Amino acid sequence: MNNYLRPNDNNFSVQELKNALTLDLPSIKNLKMPMRIYEIVRIAIRELKLPPGVMILERELAEVLEVSRTPIREALVRLEGEKLIKLIPRRGFKVEPINLQDLKEIYTVLESLEGLACELATVNIDTEGMEQLDRIINYQTNYIEKGDLKNWSVYDALFHRTIADLSMNKRLIQLIKNFEDHMHRARLYSIPLRPVPIKSTNEHKAIIASIKIGDTNSARLLMESHRKRANKELLKILHSMEFPNDSNESSFVN
Repeated sequence: MNNYLRPNDNNFSVQELKNALTLDLPSIKNLKMPMRIYEIVRIAIRELKLPPGVMILERELAEVLEVSRTPIREALVRLEGEKLIKLIPRRGFKVEPINLQDLKEIYTVLESLEGLACELATVNIDTEGMEQLDRIINYQTNYIEKGDLKNWSVYDALFHRTIADLSMNKRLIQLIKNFEDHMHRARLYSIPLRPVPIKSTNEHKAIIASIKIGDTNSARLLMESHRKRANKELLKILHSMEFPNDSNESSFVN
C-alpha cells in the first residue's frame, strides 16, 4: 500500500538506521550535542525516515551517531514529552504510531489557533511577508502541475508555518509548532491516497487575498474553514489506511 509500511519487521538494522539519520541539516551544527541529537531524530521521525512503530535500540543509536548514551537519553526524554516516541526501559525507543484520536484533537485545536494566527497576520503583515506567501503559492501551483505531491506538502506546511510566524505572537507560534510534526507526519503518510490538492491551494489563495485587503474576519474564517475541510479529508484517508487486524483501531503501526 505504501513504501513506509513494514508490517513484518518492527526493527531497523544498523545500516538502515544510519541511512535514516543521514540528513542534511546545516542549521544544527552549532547546537549542543543533546539538542543536535534531538533535532536529527525529530526530523527523521517527522519525515518518516523513522516510520511509525519502528523500534530503535539505544546502543545502536549511540553507535550510529558516535556519541555516548547520556546525550542520547536527554534527547529521547524530550521527544517522549512531545509524544513522538515511547521509551522502552533498558532498550531504546519506539516511534509512536499515527493515532486518529490524537489527530482529531490536534486538528480541533489547530482550527482555532490558526484562525487566530491568520487574523493577527492580517494586521501585522508587511510587503516582505506578502511576497513570501505569494512565492509559496507559486511553488504549490507548480508542484501540482508536475504531479509532485510530496514537494507540494512541504510548501503546504510552510504556508501554515509562515502564517503563524506572521502573527508575531510568540506564545501562539509555539503552541502551533507543538503540533506541527504530528501534522506533517500524517500528511506525508497519506500522500499515496490523496486527491490532487487543487482545492487546498485555491483556499490558500483566498486566504492570502483576504490578508492583502486587510479583512481580518474573512481571513480568520477562511483559515478555520480550510483547516476543517482539509482535516476531515485527511482523517478519512488515514482511516481507510488502517490495518484491519491492528489491535489498536485508531493507530498506524509497522
